[in-house]
Amino acid sequence: MDGTTFAKGFKRVRDVMKAADPKVKVGYSAMAYQWDDNRPRTKDPKPWRVEADFYGADTYSGGTQPATDIISEHDGHVRWFSELVQKTPGATTRWGLTERGFKGTKSDQARASEIDRETAYLGKLSAQARPAFYLYWNTKGTEGDADLINGPKARAAVARMVAKLG
Repeated sequence: MDGTTFAKGFKRVRDVMKAADPKVKVGYSAMAYQWDDNRPRTKDPKPWRVEADFYGADTYSGGTQPATDIISEHDGHVRWFSELVQKTPGATTRWGLTERGFKGTKSDQARASEIDRETAYLGKLSAQARPAFYLYWNTKGTEGDADLINGPKARAAVARMVAKLG
C-alpha cells in the first residue's frame, strides 16, 4: 500500500485502540529494506509519518543489504531513521528495532564480529540517541530460514551487547 493509505489505516486503528484504553501503546514498525532509495513505495516519506507511541524497524543485514552492514551502514535503516524518526516530532526518544538480525554471514565468528561492531557503534551514542528497544531475531521465522539462527559465538556477542548496553 502507499503511504497515504497506510497513514489513514494506522490512524483509524490507533484511534479505536486508544478509545478502548488510552494507556495502550500503539507502535509503528517498518521493514527497513522498504526504505532503501530504490524502493518506490517510500519515495515520498511524508505520508508515512504517523503519530505513534513508539517507532520501530525490522532491520536485517544480508539479503537486500550487505551481511556486514551494522545499522549505521544499512541504507534502508539509515533512510528510515532520517526521514521518519528524525522528522517526526518526539520520535527520536521512542524508536527501536522490532527485529534485528544478520543473515548470510560466512561464519558464526563473522556474525559475532558484526554484532560486536554494532555494539561498539551503539556504545558511542548518548543514552538518549540509542534505540529505546532492540529485539534480536534468532529463529528461522515463517520462511524457515536457518541462516538467521546464531551459532554460539554470535549468541555470546548478543550477550555482550546486553551486558554493555542493557
